[in-house]
Amino acid sequence: MIKFEQVSKQFNNGTEALLDINFEVNQSELVFLSGHSGAGKSTLLKLIGMLEKPTSGQIFVAGHRLADIPGRKIPFYRRRIGMIFQNPLLLSQYTVYENVLIPLIVAGFDKNDMAKRVRAALDKVGLLKKEKLKAAELSSGECQRVAIARAIVHKPILLLADEPTGNLDPALALEIMQLFARFQQVGVTVLIATHDQGIIQKLPYRTLHLKQGKVIDQGLARPFATYPEHETVLIKNKEGLAV
Repeated sequence: MIKFEQVSKQFNNGTEALLDINFEVNQSELVFLSGHSGAGKSTLLKLIGMLEKPTSGQIFVAGHRLADIPGRKIPFYRRRIGMIFQNPLLLSQYTVYENVLIPLIVAGFDKNDMAKRVRAALDKVGLLKKEKLKAAELSSGECQRVAIARAIVHKPILLLADEPTGNLDPALALEIMQLFARFQQVGVTVLIATHDQGIIQKLPYRTLHLKQGKVIDQGLARPFATYPEHETVLIKNKEGLAV
């Protein structure tokens, strides 16, 4: 699904954000991207979303080399990607429904399909009953759920999340991670940048560790057998195994 081949990114001020990055993320895989502040996590996600261009190297997403995508087709490429940030960036004066609807309007989706998509997305994040509330009336956890609904409303094949739980307490953070895990279970590829080692240690997914712009480890997921029996069961995967 995602492949980086000797990718580097240098900004105009001379800052080397990424240095000779090589890794792969498989289709339908959930992977954490960890590292200190300034390690290059956000830059890496922006390269995948084509918000930035690499200085050198090649990036492939869903079999397509990003360098081959012309500028006029970048919006169509991004329709296949959902992006979530630490700040949900909701329009406070708009309703939950309207906030999720906006990207469909911008992308020019069929009007008859919009309502179904919005309500399906809100149902997935557990906010269907709050669709008429203003964004300003929601809790921080609910705002992040709206942001996730907005990111999946167009049914992307790939979700990119940049510190999506940074402003949430541990309990709410785990709830948000549950949502990402459910999307992964139905075939969506998910890449989550986070500095929260507590969450990473609780969930059995592979982690790419960045340090000063380099991938220093591509650790394997912990096997289910390593989890203590008393540990909280968050979700179940397709085979019914506790995660």
